[in-house]
Amino acid sequence: MPAHRILRDLHKANFTIPDPGDGGTITHNGMNFFTCNLTSGASGETRTLPVPLRAGQRGTIGFKTDGGGDITLTVTSGYDAAGSLTTITLNTAGQIETFESIEVGDNTYRWRVTSIGEASVLEGITAGDVENSKALVAGATDDAVAILDFSSITVGAGANVIRGVGLDIEDVTGYLCFEGNTTTGFRYSSYWQQSTDGDAKILGLGVFPQIIGGGASDRMQSVSTVMSVESGGTLEDRNDDATAGAHCFWGKFGANLSNCTIEAGARIAPFWSDIQVNNGDVSGEEVFHFFASAGGSRARAMLRIEGHSVYFLESDAGLDDQMAVSTGYADTQSATPAGYLKVNLNGTIYGIPLMAES
Repeated sequence: MPAHRILRDLHKANFTIPDPGDGGTITHNGMNFFTCNLTSGASGETRTLPVPLRAGQRGTIGFKTDGGGDITLTVTSGYDAAGSLTTITLNTAGQIETFESIEVGDNTYRWRVTSIGEASVLEGITAGDVENSKALVAGATDDAVAILDFSSITVGAGANVIRGVGLDIEDVTGYLCFEGNTTTGFRYSSYWQQSTDGDAKILGLGVFPQIIGGGASDRMQSVSTVMSVESGGTLEDRNDDATAGAHCFWGKFGANLSNCTIEAGARIAPFWSDIQVNNGDVSGEEVFHFFASAGGSRARAMLRIEGHSVYFLESDAGLDDQMAVSTGYADTQSATPAGYLKVNLNGTIYGIPLMAES
């Protein structure tokens, strides 16, 4: 090929490899560049991409026509560093997978995935060590389309959809970071829905901070929620909407007994507090099922139930002095109390009489 015609000849060259059909091998013959457009039939099919023949090869596998069945592409010797990821499922017309070959040993060549286009199932992207960069960069997407979509995949026992083990987060603020702005409507920053049609125990979001052997810390918080109204912002009047307001935690249980069953002996509690400090007491420890601090703010009540205030608390001095009054209430006890519920209110111990039901 004359040097002065090289770009023209490359422009006119045909780099397309024919689809070998179900069960076939995509024969690239060591081409520097190649494209293979696949067409599926009505049922599931397979294709195989053999190992590259040298470093620097670049090939694109496209799903041109979806006849109803998926195509499982097997990449010989794998496309990750460990060689354990060997298959990619193409299930939507228009998907592409682009591979580039590298040398991993003397005269040993392997494929690596370099880009994924509009894939509905993203498999086998290994981040490795990422510094001042991103392991995966997602561009814009259409409405109602997920940037990462794990729909309909089968997850084996003990597996995770997204997994990160042994990560060093010394210099970061968390495993995940999402920041954004919304202007209208109801929006969840994260949305999780879990269900069972068997007898699985639905546990929702599990967060398990631990101080392990050799560690020491003066604080642990499984969930930290901090809300604020910043300069120029406004927390609006609730207008008697019971669901409105600023709530760091909102727990709700719902059921319609006309079409579901809650058995006798079942327990419902939007909030459950459990403390387990076993095998003795720690001298000087402070253990509370509920601890509240007001930061100098005037608290109308520690607990409000549909218009009623219930004051059971051990508080720092300086809270609402209307929580305890000395006049305006008559002592109408007609019997000796069975006992007293002791509370500490602003440093004074009170006993709330306990009267047996007549």
